[in-house]
Amino acid sequence: ETAISMFESDEENSNQKGYQIGVEGLERAIAKSEDNFESYSNFIDEKLVTVNESIIKLNTNLRALNNLDQLFTLKIKISKAKTTEEVKRRFDKVVLASKGFLPVVYHKSKKLAQQLTGKVEEISSKVGLTSRVSDLSIEISEYLIETQNVINSLPFVYQRLFRNEPLNDERFFVGRDSELAAIKKAYDFWLKERFTAVVIIGEEGAGASTLINFADKLFDKSVKRLRTELDQSYYEDAKALKRIAELFEIEEEVKDFQALIDLINESDEKKIVIIENLEEFFLKIVDGFYTLRKIFELISRTNKKIFWIMTCNLYAWKYLVKVVDIDDYFAFSVSLSELSNENMESIIMRRHSVSGYNLIFTPTEEEKKSKSFQKLKEDEQQEYLRKQFFERLNENSKSNIALAQLVWLSSIKSVSNENIEILMPAKFDYSFLTSMQQQKFFSLAAIIIHDGLTINEHTAIFDTTFEESKLLLFSMEDDGILVNRNDTFKINFVLYRQVIALLQSKNILH
Repeated sequence: ETAISMFESDEENSNQKGYQIGVEGLERAIAKSEDNFESYSNFIDEKLVTVNESIIKLNTNLRALNNLDQLFTLKIKISKAKTTEEVKRRFDKVVLASKGFLPVVYHKSKKLAQQLTGKVEEISSKVGLTSRVSDLSIEISEYLIETQNVINSLPFVYQRLFRNEPLNDERFFVGRDSELAAIKKAYDFWLKERFTAVVIIGEEGAGASTLINFADKLFDKSVKRLRTELDQSYYEDAKALKRIAELFEIEEEVKDFQALIDLINESDEKKIVIIENLEEFFLKIVDGFYTLRKIFELISRTNKKIFWIMTCNLYAWKYLVKVVDIDDYFAFSVSLSELSNENMESIIMRRHSVSGYNLIFTPTEEEKKSKSFQKLKEDEQQEYLRKQFFERLNENSKSNIALAQLVWLSSIKSVSNENIEILMPAKFDYSFLTSMQQQKFFSLAAIIIHDGLTINEHTAIFDTTFEESKLLLFSMEDDGILVNRNDTFKINFVLYRQVIALLQSKNILH
């Protein structure tokens, strides 16, 4: 899929890269097939020996039963002969099928490689990855730059498998059955004209958008969907009204929310409306909740025509529960539950297995010196390291899938043609965060609640001058704590978990 996507792009030099990726992937597939064939053949040989030994033992025991009459003994011999012949026939059939498997895989792989080669000659395109590492403070710059370099140096196939974007591929979807069931229940209630507005609550990167993608497959295909992701603040009434009118494809000017409600209810068509990032409808200032309350009214008064699904940042939700009792306005609050170590391992390994690379977990120096570790066989060592790794990974990510993928990628030690070596997730001293001035702590909490702030929004929340807010935010960007995306300052995702833990320890964030 990755190779073909390169051939179909309009960028330069992707033909050569696409060919290389395709051939390398096929070579790994062939190598895996050979390994599987060898393992399967060994398995069959072992089972044949076991079956033969069992038959010999059975025959011996039967011969020892001297009190059986001659007829019964004859029947046993006949049955034994038939059984032996049937077992032999079945295993011969399995072995024959197995021996025919590898050549088929090889020839099909070879044919596909030839097709890719032909396509290279016809298509001229280009696929590339660009990256920019911001100037960071001395305390964390080396770590962050090293992490970025490791990720950028990975094969494109691997980066593509672990890219941070919502999923649509069922092969990689794990651990959200109860959440899906809750959304489906809400939808069924809506069909019966009950009030069933849904909000999905979770951290950034926890998988709310992915959950919506898979929930959407449970709905009636004939019902029209309208979906948008808010990427800036809409706490001002007019701005929010315009955005929602555009979402509903209303071309005429809408003067106020009452007019919008009337237009929606006058329509004969029922719709499913999905709005991601509900927290963008408010700002933590006096009168900063007016638009959010209008959104609540809109949901309440149009719920018979509209099945509303929204997502909300976990920390914004906790704040809004205390301030405006937001939980009263949604019949179904679907919180993204914590994932088990097994689920987190499955999320990572399902992606990795598609890459075709073998996986080798590298022991730490402490483990290498451990006598108990040295006594383990190689496969037992790998199983031990694997278990330890995923326990640490989930401990670091706290069921945040995007963070888990970032930890996984940054833990890769090396990549060869067939193998990927993994180190235990790195430990880093984040104690420098505690030495920040108090104003920065409260600024970080506001940024997390709102999932990003502009300089003007920071100025409004903290009643500072534009220059004061600008200086404070830029200084945290220089320290590597914040990143600036389209004039909106967000927490550097590498530090996301550490910043949240720090603010919770100071009782600033809940």
